[in-house]
Amino acid sequence: MQKHSREFLLSEVVRFYETNNKLPAQRDMCNRLGYPSWKYYLIEFGKWKNVIKESGIVVEEKYTDEYLLNELQRFHKEFGKAPTTKELAKVRGYPSVGMYYKRFTTWEEALNKAGLELRERCNVHHYTDDDLANDLLKFYNINNRVPRAHDMKESNGYIPYNYYVKHYGSFITAVKAAGLTPPFEHYTDAELISLLQNLAKDLGTTPTIEYIDSLENFPTSATFDSHFGNYTKALIVANLPLNKSNEKLTGDERCYICNCDTYGGLWSIVDGHRICSRCEKSPRNYINGTLDPNSSTAIGIITEYIVHKVLQDAVICNTPTSFHAETDLISDKYNTINVKSAVLRQAQPNGQFWSFGTHNTTSPHNYICIGFNSDKTKILKVWIIPSSASIVGKYAISITNSLRGLSRAIQYEVDPEPYNKVYQELDIYTLPEFCNLPREV
Repeated sequence: MQKHSREFLLSEVVRFYETNNKLPAQRDMCNRLGYPSWKYYLIEFGKWKNVIKESGIVVEEKYTDEYLLNELQRFHKEFGKAPTTKELAKVRGYPSVGMYYKRFTTWEEALNKAGLELRERCNVHHYTDDDLANDLLKFYNINNRVPRAHDMKESNGYIPYNYYVKHYGSFITAVKAAGLTPPFEHYTDAELISLLQNLAKDLGTTPTIEYIDSLENFPTSATFDSHFGNYTKALIVANLPLNKSNEKLTGDERCYICNCDTYGGLWSIVDGHRICSRCEKSPRNYINGTLDPNSSTAIGIITEYIVHKVLQDAVICNTPTSFHAETDLISDKYNTINVKSAVLRQAQPNGQFWSFGTHNTTSPHNYICIGFNSDKTKILKVWIIPSSASIVGKYAISITNSLRGLSRAIQYEVDPEPYNKVYQELDIYTLPEFCNLPREV
Protein backbone atom coordinates (compact mmCIF):
# COMPACT_ATOMS: atom_id res chain seq x y z
CA MET A 1 0.00 0.00 0.00
CA GLN A 2 1.32 3.40 -0.98
CA LYS A 3 2.42 5.57 1.93
CA HIS A 4 1.11 9.14 2.21
CA SER A 5 2.45 11.73 4.59
CA ARG A 6 0.29 13.00 7.42
CA GLU A 7 0.41 16.53 6.01
CA PHE A 8 -0.70 15.40 2.56
CA LEU A 9 -3.67 13.47 3.94
CA LEU A 10 -4.83 16.49 5.95
CA SER A 11 -4.38 18.81 2.97
CA GLU A 12 -6.67 16.56 0.91
CA VAL A 13 -9.36 16.84 3.59
CA VAL A 14 -9.08 20.62 3.41
CA ARG A 15 -9.24 20.45 -0.40
CA PHE A 16 -12.46 18.45 -0.22
CA TYR A 17 -13.97 20.97 2.20
CA GLU A 18 -13.06 23.97 0.04
CA THR A 19 -14.35 22.26 -3.13
CA ASN A 20 -17.64 20.94 -1.76
CA ASN A 21 -18.30 23.44 1.07
CA LYS A 22 -18.89 20.64 3.56
CA LEU A 23 -16.86 18.41 5.82
CA PRO A 24 -16.05 15.09 4.18
CA ALA A 25 -17.50 11.90 5.60
CA GLN A 26 -15.23 8.89 5.76
CA ARG A 27 -16.84 7.38 2.64
CA ASP A 28 -16.09 10.56 0.65
CA MET A 29 -12.36 9.87 0.71
CA CYS A 30 -11.85 7.38 -2.08
CA ASN A 31 -9.71 7.04 -5.24
CA ARG A 32 -12.82 7.12 -7.43
CA LEU A 33 -13.46 10.74 -6.37
CA GLY A 34 -9.82 11.73 -6.73
CA TYR A 35 -8.84 11.57 -3.07
CA PRO A 36 -6.70 9.18 -1.01
CA SER A 37 -8.64 6.16 0.27
CA TRP A 38 -10.14 6.44 3.74
CA LYS A 39 -8.04 3.39 4.69
CA TYR A 40 -4.89 5.55 4.72
CA TYR A 41 -6.57 7.90 7.16
CA LEU A 42 -7.57 5.18 9.60
CA ILE A 43 -4.05 3.74 9.53
CA GLU A 44 -2.55 7.15 10.25
CA PHE A 45 -5.15 8.69 12.60
CA GLY A 46 -7.06 5.74 14.08
CA LYS A 47 -10.52 7.33 13.96
CA TRP A 48 -12.19 9.58 11.42
CA LYS A 49 -13.09 12.17 14.05
CA ASN A 50 -9.35 12.56 14.75
CA VAL A 51 -8.83 13.39 11.06
CA ILE A 52 -11.42 16.18 11.17
CA LYS A 53 -10.05 17.50 14.44
CA GLU A 54 -6.45 17.66 13.21
CA SER A 55 -7.44 19.20 9.87
CA GLY A 56 -8.09 22.44 11.72
CA ILE A 57 -11.30 23.11 9.80
CA VAL A 58 -13.71 25.23 11.82
CA VAL A 59 -17.26 24.99 10.56
CA GLU A 60 -19.93 27.43 11.58
CA GLU A 61 -22.83 25.53 13.14
CA LYS A 62 -25.22 24.75 10.32
CA TYR A 63 -27.75 22.67 12.13
CA THR A 64 -29.35 25.25 14.38
CA ASP A 65 -32.80 24.49 15.78
CA GLU A 66 -34.26 27.01 13.33
CA TYR A 67 -32.54 25.33 10.38
CA LEU A 68 -33.76 21.86 11.40
CA LEU A 69 -37.35 23.04 11.80
CA ASN A 70 -37.24 24.87 8.46
CA GLU A 71 -36.11 21.61 6.82
CA LEU A 72 -39.16 19.81 8.21
CA GLN A 73 -41.37 22.55 6.80
CA ARG A 74 -39.56 22.28 3.46
CA PHE A 75 -40.30 18.54 3.38
CA HIS A 76 -43.97 19.25 4.11
CA LYS A 77 -44.12 21.80 1.31
CA GLU A 78 -42.33 19.48 -1.14
CA PHE A 79 -44.27 16.27 -0.41
CA GLY A 80 -47.53 17.59 1.03
CA LYS A 81 -47.22 15.80 4.38
CA ALA A 82 -45.23 15.83 7.61
CA PRO A 83 -42.35 13.33 7.34
CA THR A 84 -41.98 10.17 9.37
CA THR A 85 -38.45 9.31 10.49
CA LYS A 86 -38.25 6.61 7.83
CA GLU A 87 -39.40 8.96 5.05
CA LEU A 88 -36.90 11.68 6.00
CA ALA A 89 -34.05 9.16 6.09
CA LYS A 90 -34.83 8.02 2.53
CA VAL A 91 -34.74 11.49 0.93
CA ARG A 92 -31.38 13.02 0.03
CA GLY A 93 -30.59 16.60 0.91
CA TYR A 94 -32.13 16.67 4.39
CA PRO A 95 -30.51 16.51 7.85
CA SER A 96 -30.24 13.04 9.40
CA VAL A 97 -32.93 11.79 11.76
CA GLY A 98 -30.27 11.39 14.44
CA MET A 99 -29.58 15.13 14.33
CA TYR A 100 -33.21 15.79 15.33
CA TYR A 101 -33.00 13.41 18.28
CA LYS A 102 -29.88 15.21 19.49
CA ARG A 103 -31.80 18.51 19.57
CA PHE A 104 -35.34 17.44 20.45
CA THR A 105 -36.61 14.95 23.00
CA THR A 106 -38.99 13.21 20.59
CA TRP A 107 -39.86 13.28 16.90
CA GLU A 108 -43.28 14.62 17.83
CA GLU A 109 -41.68 17.57 19.64
CA ALA A 110 -39.66 18.46 16.54
CA LEU A 111 -42.76 18.33 14.33
CA ASN A 112 -44.83 20.37 16.78
CA LYS A 113 -42.20 23.10 16.95
CA ALA A 114 -42.20 23.15 13.15
CA GLY A 115 -45.96 23.64 13.22
CA LEU A 116 -46.64 20.11 11.91
CA GLU A 117 -48.65 17.21 13.32
CA LEU A 118 -47.33 13.72 14.00
CA ARG A 119 -48.78 11.01 11.76
CA GLU A 120 -49.49 8.20 14.22
CA ARG A 121 -47.67 5.00 13.24
CA CYS A 122 -50.21 2.65 14.79
CA ASN A 123 -53.22 4.86 14.00
CA VAL A 124 -54.67 3.95 17.41
CA HIS A 125 -55.40 7.52 18.46
CA HIS A 126 -57.01 8.81 15.27
CA TYR A 127 -60.51 7.86 16.43
CA THR A 128 -62.20 8.37 19.78
CA ASP A 129 -64.57 5.89 21.45
CA ASP A 130 -67.49 8.00 20.20
CA ASP A 131 -66.18 8.02 16.60
CA LEU A 132 -65.93 4.23 16.52
CA ALA A 133 -69.23 3.60 18.32
CA ASN A 134 -71.14 6.01 16.07
CA ASP A 135 -69.79 4.28 12.96
CA LEU A 136 -70.98 0.88 14.22
CA LEU A 137 -74.40 2.31 15.09
CA LYS A 138 -74.59 3.94 11.66
CA PHE A 139 -74.17 0.53 10.03
CA TYR A 140 -76.71 -1.03 12.42
CA ASN A 141 -79.36 1.63 11.66
CA ILE A 142 -78.90 1.34 7.88
CA ASN A 143 -78.75 -2.47 7.66
CA ASN A 144 -80.85 -3.44 10.69
CA ARG A 145 -78.23 -5.92 11.92
CA VAL A 146 -75.06 -5.95 14.00
CA PRO A 147 -72.04 -5.34 11.74
CA ARG A 148 -69.48 -8.04 11.16
CA ALA A 149 -65.78 -7.28 10.95
CA HIS A 150 -65.64 -7.62 7.16
CA ASP A 151 -68.51 -5.08 6.84
CA MET A 152 -66.30 -2.33 8.23
CA LYS A 153 -64.29 -1.27 5.21
CA GLU A 154 -63.19 2.13 4.00
CA SER A 155 -64.57 1.21 0.57
CA ASN A 156 -68.00 0.81 2.20
CA GLY A 157 -67.72 4.23 3.81
CA TYR A 158 -66.86 2.99 7.30
CA ILE A 159 -63.85 3.13 9.62
CA PRO A 160 -61.78 0.02 8.74
CA TYR A 161 -61.98 -3.02 10.98
CA ASN A 162 -58.31 -2.92 12.07
CA TYR A 163 -58.83 0.41 13.86
CA TYR A 164 -61.40 -1.24 16.15
CA VAL A 165 -59.06 -4.11 16.95
CA LYS A 166 -56.16 -1.80 17.75
CA HIS A 167 -58.35 0.48 19.87
CA TYR A 168 -60.30 -2.15 21.82
CA GLY A 169 -58.24 -5.32 21.47
CA SER A 170 -60.96 -7.18 19.55
CA PHE A 171 -63.86 -6.36 17.27
CA ILE A 172 -66.39 -7.99 19.62
CA THR A 173 -65.27 -5.69 22.45
CA ALA A 174 -65.83 -2.72 20.12
CA VAL A 175 -69.35 -3.93 19.29
CA LYS A 176 -70.15 -4.29 23.00
CA ALA A 177 -68.78 -0.81 23.73
CA ALA A 178 -71.24 0.58 21.17
CA GLY A 179 -74.13 -0.98 23.13
CA LEU A 180 -74.76 -3.74 20.58
CA THR A 181 -74.93 -7.49 21.19
CA PRO A 182 -72.32 -9.35 19.14
CA PRO A 183 -73.47 -12.65 17.63
CA PHE A 184 -71.91 -15.91 18.85
CA GLU A 185 -70.10 -14.25 21.76
CA HIS A 186 -71.09 -17.08 24.09
CA TYR A 187 -68.80 -19.67 22.47
CA THR A 188 -65.70 -20.91 24.28
CA ASP A 189 -62.42 -21.53 22.47
CA ALA A 190 -63.00 -25.29 22.62
CA GLU A 191 -66.51 -24.97 21.13
CA LEU A 192 -65.27 -22.80 18.27
CA ILE A 193 -62.51 -25.27 17.43
CA SER A 194 -64.99 -28.16 17.55
CA LEU A 195 -67.37 -26.31 15.18
CA LEU A 196 -64.51 -25.59 12.82
CA GLN A 197 -63.32 -29.21 12.81
CA ASN A 198 -66.84 -30.57 12.25
CA LEU A 199 -67.44 -28.14 9.38
CA ALA A 200 -64.15 -29.17 7.77
CA LYS A 201 -65.14 -32.83 8.14
CA ASP A 202 -68.52 -32.22 6.47
CA LEU A 203 -66.94 -30.26 3.61
CA GLY A 204 -64.00 -32.59 3.17
CA THR A 205 -61.67 -29.59 3.12
CA THR A 206 -60.67 -26.62 5.26
CA PRO A 207 -63.36 -23.90 5.11
CA THR A 208 -62.22 -20.50 3.85
CA ILE A 209 -62.96 -17.16 5.50
CA GLU A 210 -65.33 -16.28 2.67
CA TYR A 211 -67.26 -19.52 3.18
CA ILE A 212 -67.80 -19.24 6.94
CA ASP A 213 -68.78 -15.57 6.62
CA SER A 214 -71.43 -16.61 4.09
CA LEU A 215 -73.10 -18.99 6.57
CA GLU A 216 -76.11 -17.67 8.48
CA ASN A 217 -75.88 -19.79 11.64
CA PHE A 218 -72.17 -20.08 12.13
CA PRO A 219 -69.63 -17.90 14.00
CA THR A 220 -68.10 -15.24 11.77
CA SER A 221 -64.39 -14.85 11.06
CA ALA A 222 -64.43 -11.90 13.49
CA THR A 223 -65.41 -14.30 16.28
CA PHE A 224 -62.36 -16.43 15.52
CA ASP A 225 -60.26 -13.26 15.32
CA SER A 226 -61.33 -12.17 18.79
CA HIS A 227 -60.58 -15.59 20.31
CA PHE A 228 -57.40 -16.58 18.48
CA GLY A 229 -55.94 -13.41 16.96
CA ASN A 230 -57.06 -14.26 13.41
CA TYR A 231 -58.68 -17.06 11.44
CA THR A 232 -55.40 -18.61 10.32
CA LYS A 233 -54.32 -19.11 13.92
CA ALA A 234 -57.65 -20.77 14.66
CA LEU A 235 -56.95 -23.24 11.85
CA ILE A 236 -53.53 -23.97 13.35
CA VAL A 237 -55.06 -24.67 16.78
CA ALA A 238 -57.69 -26.90 15.14
CA ASN A 239 -54.90 -28.84 13.37
CA LEU A 240 -56.53 -28.17 10.00
CA PRO A 241 -54.53 -27.81 6.76
CA LEU A 242 -54.11 -24.18 5.69
CA ASN A 243 -55.71 -23.01 2.46
CA LYS A 244 -52.51 -21.87 0.86
CA SER A 245 -50.57 -21.37 -2.33
CA ASN A 246 -46.99 -20.18 -2.70
CA GLU A 247 -45.87 -16.99 -4.38
CA LYS A 248 -42.57 -15.16 -4.89
CA LEU A 249 -42.75 -11.49 -3.87
CA THR A 250 -40.28 -8.67 -4.23
CA GLY A 251 -42.26 -5.59 -3.13
CA ASP A 252 -43.30 -4.11 0.20
CA GLU A 253 -45.82 -6.81 1.14
CA ARG A 254 -46.23 -7.54 4.84
CA CYS A 255 -47.24 -10.64 6.75
CA TYR A 256 -50.94 -10.72 7.70
CA ILE A 257 -50.13 -12.20 11.11
CA CYS A 258 -46.96 -10.45 12.32
CA ASN A 259 -46.73 -7.47 9.89
CA CYS A 260 -43.06 -8.20 9.15
CA ASP A 261 -41.37 -7.47 5.83
CA THR A 262 -38.10 -9.23 6.61
CA TYR A 263 -38.86 -12.63 5.11
CA GLY A 264 -39.09 -11.44 1.53
CA GLY A 265 -38.40 -14.78 -0.21
CA LEU A 266 -41.09 -17.46 -0.22
CA TRP A 267 -44.46 -16.53 1.25
CA SER A 268 -47.70 -18.49 1.54
CA ILE A 269 -51.11 -17.22 0.53
CA VAL A 270 -53.49 -18.40 3.26
CA ASP A 271 -57.19 -17.58 2.81
CA GLY A 272 -56.22 -14.69 0.58
CA HIS A 273 -53.65 -13.31 3.06
CA ARG A 274 -49.87 -13.35 2.70
CA ILE A 275 -48.18 -15.22 5.57
CA CYS A 276 -44.41 -15.29 6.15
CA SER A 277 -42.64 -18.61 6.60
CA ARG A 278 -42.02 -18.02 10.31
CA CYS A 279 -45.69 -17.48 11.12
CA GLU A 280 -46.80 -20.38 8.95
CA LYS A 281 -44.40 -22.70 10.76
CA SER A 282 -45.02 -21.15 14.19
CA PRO A 283 -45.07 -23.94 16.81
CA ARG A 284 -48.58 -24.89 17.85
CA ASN A 285 -47.58 -24.93 21.51
CA TYR A 286 -46.98 -21.16 21.26
CA ILE A 287 -50.63 -20.60 20.36
CA ASN A 288 -51.98 -23.42 22.55
CA GLY A 289 -50.50 -21.97 25.76
CA THR A 290 -47.85 -24.68 26.17
CA LEU A 291 -44.73 -22.75 25.19
CA ASP A 292 -41.46 -23.99 26.71
CA PRO A 293 -40.51 -21.38 29.37
CA ASN A 294 -36.81 -22.01 28.69
CA SER A 295 -37.00 -21.23 24.97
CA SER A 296 -35.68 -18.02 23.44
CA THR A 297 -39.23 -17.23 22.29
CA ALA A 298 -40.41 -17.43 25.90
CA ILE A 299 -37.75 -15.07 27.26
CA GLY A 300 -38.75 -12.51 24.59
CA ILE A 301 -42.41 -12.69 25.63
CA ILE A 302 -41.56 -12.44 29.33
CA THR A 303 -39.24 -9.48 28.78
CA GLU A 304 -41.86 -7.56 26.82
CA TYR A 305 -44.38 -8.18 29.60
CA ILE A 306 -41.91 -6.86 32.21
CA VAL A 307 -41.22 -3.65 30.27
CA HIS A 308 -44.93 -3.09 29.64
CA LYS A 309 -45.63 -3.49 33.37
CA VAL A 310 -42.85 -1.10 34.43
CA LEU A 311 -43.60 1.68 31.91
CA GLN A 312 -47.34 1.66 32.78
CA ASP A 313 -48.27 4.10 29.99
CA ALA A 314 -47.07 1.78 27.20
CA VAL A 315 -49.42 0.28 24.62
CA ILE A 316 -48.69 -3.20 23.26
CA CYS A 317 -48.62 -3.27 19.45
CA ASN A 318 -48.45 -7.04 19.09
CA THR A 319 -51.41 -9.32 18.54
CA PRO A 320 -52.51 -11.62 21.37
CA THR A 321 -50.72 -14.61 19.88
CA SER A 322 -47.79 -13.16 17.98
CA PHE A 323 -44.98 -10.94 19.20
CA HIS A 324 -43.36 -10.33 15.78
CA ALA A 325 -44.80 -6.86 15.10
CA GLU A 326 -42.30 -4.29 13.86
CA THR A 327 -42.84 -2.30 17.07
CA ASP A 328 -43.32 -4.01 20.43
CA LEU A 329 -44.62 -1.06 22.48
CA ILE A 330 -45.50 2.61 22.18
CA SER A 331 -45.33 5.00 25.11
CA ASP A 332 -45.79 8.74 25.49
CA LYS A 333 -42.26 9.10 26.87
CA TYR A 334 -40.27 6.81 24.58
CA ASN A 335 -42.47 6.66 21.45
CA THR A 336 -41.98 3.40 19.51
CA ILE A 337 -40.03 0.73 21.37
CA ASN A 338 -38.41 -2.58 20.48
CA VAL A 339 -37.75 -4.71 23.56
CA LYS A 340 -34.51 -6.71 23.51
CA SER A 341 -33.19 -9.26 25.98
CA ALA A 342 -29.88 -11.05 26.36
CA VAL A 343 -28.19 -13.41 28.79
CA LEU A 344 -24.71 -12.59 30.07
CA ARG A 345 -22.28 -14.67 28.00
CA GLN A 346 -18.64 -15.64 28.39
CA ALA A 347 -16.50 -14.21 25.60
CA GLN A 348 -13.08 -15.33 26.81
CA PRO A 349 -11.59 -16.50 30.12
CA ASN A 350 -11.87 -13.05 31.67
CA GLY A 351 -14.58 -11.38 29.55
CA GLN A 352 -18.38 -11.33 29.61
CA PHE A 353 -20.86 -9.51 27.38
CA TRP A 354 -24.51 -8.99 26.40
CA SER A 355 -25.51 -8.95 22.75
CA PHE A 356 -28.95 -7.58 21.79
CA GLY A 357 -29.86 -8.38 18.19
CA THR A 358 -31.11 -5.47 16.06
CA HIS A 359 -31.22 -7.15 12.64
CA ASN A 360 -34.58 -8.08 11.08
CA THR A 361 -36.27 -5.19 12.91
CA THR A 362 -37.34 -1.79 11.74
CA SER A 363 -35.79 1.20 13.43
CA PRO A 364 -37.83 2.18 16.52
CA HIS A 365 -37.33 5.39 18.43
CA ASN A 366 -35.77 3.44 21.31
CA TYR A 367 -34.48 0.00 22.20
CA ILE A 368 -35.10 -1.15 25.76
CA CYS A 369 -32.41 -3.74 26.47
CA ILE A 370 -32.77 -6.12 29.41
CA GLY A 371 -29.55 -7.82 30.54
CA PHE A 372 -30.04 -11.06 32.51
CA ASN A 373 -27.39 -12.92 34.49
CA SER A 374 -26.02 -16.15 33.00
CA ASP A 375 -28.71 -18.43 34.47
CA LYS A 376 -31.61 -15.99 33.89
CA THR A 377 -32.52 -15.78 37.57
CA LYS A 378 -32.04 -12.00 37.82
CA ILE A 379 -32.05 -8.84 35.72
CA LEU A 380 -28.66 -7.18 36.19
CA LYS A 381 -28.80 -4.24 33.80
CA VAL A 382 -31.37 -2.23 31.83
CA TRP A 383 -30.58 0.29 29.09
CA ILE A 384 -32.95 2.56 27.12
CA ILE A 385 -31.05 3.36 23.94
CA PRO A 386 -32.19 5.63 21.07
CA SER A 387 -31.90 3.89 17.71
CA SER A 388 -29.74 6.79 16.49
CA ALA A 389 -27.11 6.23 19.21
CA SER A 390 -23.62 5.32 18.01
CA ILE A 391 -23.66 2.23 20.25
CA VAL A 392 -26.37 0.69 18.03
CA GLY A 393 -24.72 -1.53 15.42
CA LYS A 394 -26.16 -2.79 12.16
CA TYR A 395 -26.77 -6.25 13.59
CA ALA A 396 -26.52 -5.91 17.37
CA ILE A 397 -25.99 -3.75 20.42
CA SER A 398 -23.04 -5.35 22.21
CA ILE A 399 -22.14 -4.29 25.75
CA THR A 400 -19.15 -5.78 27.54
CA ASN A 401 -19.47 -6.37 31.30
CA SER A 402 -16.33 -4.42 32.14
CA LEU A 403 -15.55 -0.93 33.36
CA ARG A 404 -14.68 0.26 29.89
CA GLY A 405 -17.55 -1.57 28.20
CA LEU A 406 -20.21 -0.37 30.63
CA SER A 407 -18.94 3.22 30.42
CA ARG A 408 -19.89 3.27 26.71
CA ALA A 409 -23.52 2.72 27.66
CA ILE A 410 -23.60 4.53 31.01
CA GLN A 411 -25.67 7.44 29.68
CA TYR A 412 -28.44 5.03 28.64
CA GLU A 413 -28.47 2.90 31.79
CA VAL A 414 -31.54 3.02 34.07
CA ASP A 415 -32.32 1.48 37.46
CA PRO A 416 -32.88 -2.27 36.93
CA GLU A 417 -34.67 -2.82 40.24
CA PRO A 418 -38.25 -2.07 39.08
CA TYR A 419 -37.76 -4.49 36.19
CA ASN A 420 -36.19 -7.16 38.39
CA LYS A 421 -39.00 -6.79 40.95
CA VAL A 422 -41.64 -7.52 38.29
CA TYR A 423 -39.51 -10.44 37.04
CA GLN A 424 -39.15 -12.01 40.48
CA GLU A 425 -42.88 -11.67 41.23
CA LEU A 426 -44.04 -12.85 37.81
CA ASP A 427 -46.21 -15.97 37.63
CA ILE A 428 -45.68 -17.03 34.02
CA TYR A 429 -48.63 -19.42 34.15
CA THR A 430 -50.94 -16.39 34.12
CA LEU A 431 -49.64 -15.40 30.66
CA PRO A 432 -51.57 -16.86 27.68
CA GLU A 433 -48.48 -18.45 26.12
CA PHE A 434 -47.89 -20.62 29.22
CA CYS A 435 -51.39 -20.90 30.74
CA ASN A 436 -51.92 -24.57 29.78
CA LEU A 437 -48.60 -25.85 31.08
CA PRO A 438 -48.60 -28.07 34.21
CA ARG A 439 -47.29 -26.03 37.15
CA GLU A 440 -43.92 -27.08 38.45
CA VAL A 441 -44.03 -28.28 42.01
